[in-house]
Amino acid sequence: MAVKVVTGKVRLSYANLFEARASQEGGEAKYSVSLIIPKSDTATINAIKKAIDEVIQAEKATKFGGKDKGLKNPLRDGDLEKDEQTYEGSMIINASSKQRPII
Repeated sequence: MAVKVVTGKVRLSYANLFEARASQEGGEAKYSVSLIIPKSDTATINAIKKAIDEVIQAEKATKFGGKDKGLKNPLRDGDLEKDEQTYEGSMIINASSKQRPII
């Protein structure tokens, strides 16, 4: 299931947008990016949370027979996850794809 979210102003980290890269040796090469979203941008954060919930509900219904399989929430708190000033006051979400993004 694909869900589209248009973000507000975000920063990019670990952006591999023009050339696919494997995250580990021998791994599959993918295009990827970490979005750093200011916590003050509640519209973007709420839109992402809504999209995540839609995908989780669809996956539960179609793949898991309605059971909650503890699917991981990809939206993370930068204050709790990272010990770097870059992520303070921000939420983080990673995105990756085998297909090159249109920029």
